[in-house]
Amino acid sequence: MATNPTTVLFLNSCIHGGGAGRSLDALLRVPDPRIRPVVALPEPGVIADRLETAARLAFVPEFVERLSRSPYAWPDRVHAPWAHLPANGYALWRALGKLVRVVEEVRPAVIHCNHMLAKPLGAALGARTGVPVVFHSRACHHLWVDGAFYSWLGRRRIVRRIICNSEASARIYRRRSAAKVCIIPNSLDPARFDRRIVAPRLRAEFGLEPEHFVVGFVGRIHGKKGIDWLLQSFARFAAACPPARLAIVGGNDSSLHHDALARYTRSASDLGIAERVVFTGYRDDVRPYVADFDALVFPSVEPESFGRVLLEAMALEVPVVTSAHGGAVEVVRDGEEGFWVPVNDVAALAAALERLYRDRDGARAMGRRGRARVEREYEPKAVARRVYDVLLEAAGERP
Repeated sequence: MATNPTTVLFLNSCIHGGGAGRSLDALLRVPDPRIRPVVALPEPGVIADRLETAARLAFVPEFVERLSRSPYAWPDRVHAPWAHLPANGYALWRALGKLVRVVEEVRPAVIHCNHMLAKPLGAALGARTGVPVVFHSRACHHLWVDGAFYSWLGRRRIVRRIICNSEASARIYRRRSAAKVCIIPNSLDPARFDRRIVAPRLRAEFGLEPEHFVVGFVGRIHGKKGIDWLLQSFARFAAACPPARLAIVGGNDSSLHHDALARYTRSASDLGIAERVVFTGYRDDVRPYVADFDALVFPSVEPESFGRVLLEAMALEVPVVTSAHGGAVEVVRDGEEGFWVPVNDVAALAAALERLYRDRDGARAMGRRGRARVEREYEPKAVARRVYDVLLEAAGERP
């Protein structure tokens, strides 16, 4: 007998192409007749354009993505970027009131919190409305104050379950909320990231030759992404490998109040590698660029919970080199789909790139193993089913 679908309110303030937003997009691309999704987010944009075909959208401008950037322009007009922080105290208070009205309108059975700032806001919303809450942890809180705060939030009675995309992101919840924790990795549709259907674009667009060995980076342009380390390592690698080229695919982080992209462009010039480095800027669809990589580097200097771009490269049969911490070491097996290197070790990263350059057959075998791993362990329908089961359980409906 047919039953009415359960309404789930997804709180998502990650709208500028970050991993959390893209992971929610991947989840909602897999429809489930048991679920009626409603997504609350700050404004139309990259993620909204993708989500509007899969879910009803509710826009709450005060629901900010990061505390360092408020929805108000006056802090920048008075040249006081620090003022975004207190301004967001007011913004989030207003966001809570608007979200209460969204709850009253759509009457969800459960609230799913998809991003870091969605968790405290979602917990407050659940406590105020009585709607149970599910956290989806996609971050490693390496600062003790962050870890203590989110661990405390996870112990609230209204928070019924905590989905973590890796053991790295689950660590802060294990000690006090272990019964609530379940590990469900991010997913990736291997059919969309298939070398047979993705037409490479990077080399043609930026004048790179077929014989060039292209090392690639994909991500937000931010210091914690390890771009300084990558540039220094590439300079060392390129000195021994003349065909080496570096492509940095990504735009400035919206939370920054300076032009980081310009800073790294100057750094490449100072290192004497400017003619070998391409900065593409932000690209909504990274597939045609990653498909032209010979190797992808994930050099994050702060531990990240997963590293979705690792799956994207692996699905496109590109071997990867990753910093050896966080959830990345759960996605990539050292010596199988790529290499691990110690954080900020310039010599080790340069050596790993040289190994891939010298052993092309071995690199191609790593790429094939990466593709097989994505198909085997990160298939979207299986991952989505597990997430939806948890949401229904939290809503009081045994799946």
